[in-house]
Amino acid sequence: MAIIRSLAIGKGRKSAGNLTFRTVRGRTIVSEKVSERPVTRVDGALSVYEARFKLISMYIGMHRLDINASFDKTKYGSQGNYFYKVNKGAMEAAVQELVPNAQNATPAQVEDAVTAYATANPASIYRVKMSGTETIYLTGEWKSSDNPKPIVPPTGVTVNGSVGQKSSIFIASTPEIAPVGATTSITITDSATSFAGITAANISAYDADGEEQSDAVNITSIVASSNTISFDCEVADALSAGKAIYAFKIGASYYQLKAGSQSGGSDSGSGDGDQSENPLG
Repeated sequence: MAIIRSLAIGKGRKSAGNLTFRTVRGRTIVSEKVSERPVTRVDGALSVYEARFKLISMYIGMHRLDINASFDKTKYGSQGNYFYKVNKGAMEAAVQELVPNAQNATPAQVEDAVTAYATANPASIYRVKMSGTETIYLTGEWKSSDNPKPIVPPTGVTVNGSVGQKSSIFIASTPEIAPVGATTSITITDSATSFAGITAANISAYDADGEEQSDAVNITSIVASSNTISFDCEVADALSAGKAIYAFKIGASYYQLKAGSQSGGSDSGSGDGDQSENPLG
């Protein structure tokens, strides 16, 4: 199999000679036609390879929705393709006893065979293998409850939509909130506090050293209700060079960004598989 990029071929389809072309996710893939291979028949109809593949494909089909929620896609294939890639050896061992009668195997038999194998070999079949989630092995019966849980946005304290922290003391080395020489809109939420009645006189601003800089800061446009307060913070150039506002003190509490909360990078890894196997869906 090869992935090609050619203006002459463009989006290749079908066959030419002994080559077959197909387009997957905008890429043209060329592969040699599969020739007949020496096979060992197990029941007059299926080879050992075909029997294993049939049984594993049946299992994947039975758990398609869970697999889609628990595995990365391969680079050019599906989550089922990735499940097959990372579990091929263990799954072949799990269904081996069904191979002689694969043509007539039932879903229940396949389920029981894989469950028994996973119970006896609890670190052999991946149940969850997905970027950004904990890797989990199948240790017995397949359960949808093992699917990765949805990522829930943090609750409690936030500052401008990012994870915040609340403390009775200033915490050094956290990200800045408002730069010098600019007006920044600030929104703070605190599920444990009501900001109703807060005015500019109740808000103090602090630099990176934890020194109050309220004289160089102008707080305006305050909207305070329940557990959310928003306001505009103008940081004058009078604030010493290189400094910015790192915390606001409202009442007896300091509100700051939590370290690392401004780093917006994310890993959207798409898996490290390829499409050398059937995509299985």
